[in-house]
Amino acid sequence: NLINLATDKAEICMSLLIRGIAYGQLGNLERAISDYTLILEMPDTPVDYKTTALINRGYMYSQLGDSEQAISHYTLVVEMSDVPVKLKAIALVNRGYMYGQLGDSEQAILDYTLVVEMADAPVELKAKALYDRGGSYGHLGDIEQAISDCTSVIEMPDAPVDEKAKALVSRALFRSKQDKYLGAIADVDEATRLSPNDSFARLLRVEILMHLESWDEAFDYLKHTLTSFPPSITGKAGNTLAMIHIISQQASSKWRHFVPKIVEIYRDADALEFLGKGLVISLGRLELPAELLVSWEQTWRNAISNVATLRVPLRAFAAGIRCLQSVDQDGGDGHSLGDLLIEEAIILRHALSIESPDN
Repeated sequence: NLINLATDKAEICMSLLIRGIAYGQLGNLERAISDYTLILEMPDTPVDYKTTALINRGYMYSQLGDSEQAISHYTLVVEMSDVPVKLKAIALVNRGYMYGQLGDSEQAILDYTLVVEMADAPVELKAKALYDRGGSYGHLGDIEQAISDCTSVIEMPDAPVDEKAKALVSRALFRSKQDKYLGAIADVDEATRLSPNDSFARLLRVEILMHLESWDEAFDYLKHTLTSFPPSITGKAGNTLAMIHIISQQASSKWRHFVPKIVEIYRDADALEFLGKGLVISLGRLELPAELLVSWEQTWRNAISNVATLRVPLRAFAAGIRCLQSVDQDGGDGHSLGDLLIEEAIILRHALSIESPDN
């Protein structure tokens, strides 16, 4: 036991830190917290170890869902006067992220800005702070400032490659929101050059091609992406629902061509699980008039009625369509979900923002 063999306080602290990190990686968060607490309760703990223990324990609390405890730990570090610049920057970035998770984008921006303006903060933390600040501006609807922060990361000479790739993908997303699809394509292509295995960027490229109505290229690239990478990585429901949403916005006469094609691609790539999830979740973004809802459902039913893997999602999808019709016609409250399994109803209620009944 390294802790029992340690002969001075620094060695004991290091051994506890190593063990706490190991416990955290194994998912034993409570034991990790216990080790960090031992460091914090030692008298005259060296500041580096005390600060690191506070940051790590705060992160454990964040993993347990206790955002307030996490923020309080990071705040203790931020307010300490003798903390090394790197550790203070880490605490600020982490606290900014927690504020963002709580919906307080303004406070998150303040924390990220403190890191950006730190003279001696490590470049990788400045890049991360800029990237995260861009995301916060995006949540506030300030797309131009979000793009500006992403561009700053991309143009930083010493920024880590992974941060530059993430910034390129984010800038592509923001440019897409402005309908600047050619610039978005250029960003995604550069991101995949820097990070070839970034499946999210590759699937985002498919979405952009669909927006450009380059359908053949979009489907070819989707097939290439899903078959070149494991579906568990690339077939994310979020990307899939975005593609489904784009297809739903096309003229209804095109649905019978596009829907079977996307089903075929996901089936060949063994990624139908993600298509089913994306189909159900996409109901929350569906913007079709009532008279087209039945046609949209029937198009999918025709394409996947014989696909066993999609029978349950199709059932939930059909119930969701009935719910949307009910809401559109008479302000229904989601009772049409009553014939679903509880798990299916919960997913649909979340997708459609329907309050659950007391029972």
